Amino acid sequence: MTTATTIADSLTEAQQITLGQMIADAIEYAIEYRQPAIGCDDCESSPSGLCETCADGFDQPDRYKALARDLGVEVDQ
Repeated sequence: MTTATTIADSLTEAQQITLGQMIADAIEYAIEYRQPAIGCDDCESSPSGLCETCADGFDQPDRYKALARDLGVEVDQ
């Protein structure tokens, strides 16, 4: 039986916690950032109401969560 190892396996517990907090902060910032008070001009002219750049911003928190999962780090989000 082979056990998968992750980058987190090489970190101390304190380092794992710190890395998890950093990724959680990045997720929180990405969520706040993706909610502009007013849509951009490209969003207003897009048939879907959301331009590619803004749509990409909505995916950023999921990418941070995937990073944490790939690193083997727990994130409270």
